[in-house]
Amino acid sequence: PIFLLRQAGVLQFGPASQNVDAPTSATLLLANIAYPQYRLLVMVVAAAVLAAVVLLFTATRFGLHARAAIARPEVAAALGVPVHRVAARAFVLGAALAGLAGALIAPLISVDPNMGLGYLVPAFLAMLVGGGTSVFGVLAGAAVVGGADSVLGLYLSSVWAQIAVFVLAVLLIRLRPSGLIRERGER
Repeated sequence: PIFLLRQAGVLQFGPASQNVDAPTSATLLLANIAYPQYRLLVMVVAAAVLAAVVLLFTATRFGLHARAAIARPEVAAALGVPVHRVAARAFVLGAALAGLAGALIAPLISVDPNMGLGYLVPAFLAMLVGGGTSVFGVLAGAAVVGGADSVLGLYLSSVWAQIAVFVLAVLLIRLRPSGLIRERGER
C-alpha cells in the first residue's frame, strides 16, 4: 500500500522535489540573533506534542494498556487488555503524528516521495539506544543520537559523523542491550 501511495504522489505531482512556502517569513530578534518565527513555532509545537504524548502514555488508561501490550502482549491480553484494539489505536496515533511532522517540516525542506527516509535510521537508533519500552528511554536515545550527530558534525564531515554515531550506537547497544532507560522491574 505505501508503494501505491508513493507512486500516486509521483503521478500527481511529478518525481521532482516540490517546495512549500512557510506560513510566515518573519524573524524574531533574541539576544541580537534573528530566529525565523516559523522554526520557533515548529519547536513549540514539537515540545507541546511531545508533552501530550508523554502524558498520554504515562497518565491515561490507554497509555497503561499500550505499555502493557508492548511489554508483554500475552499477559496483557490475559488480563483483559484489548491488545489488537490498542495496537490499532497506537498505529493511528503514530500515523497522525507522522503526518503532523511531515506537514510541519515541509516548509523547511523540499518535499518528495522519499522525504522521510533520512529520519528513519536515526529514529530507529534512538529507540534501540534508549530502550523501546520506555517513552523516556526513547527520548534519552534521541538526545544521545541527535546530540552526538550535531557535535560530531562540527568536527567531522557529515558522513563521518553519521558513521561515528552508528559506531557509538552499536557500542551502547552492546553495553546496555535493554537501552539507556529501562522500565521498572526490567532487567
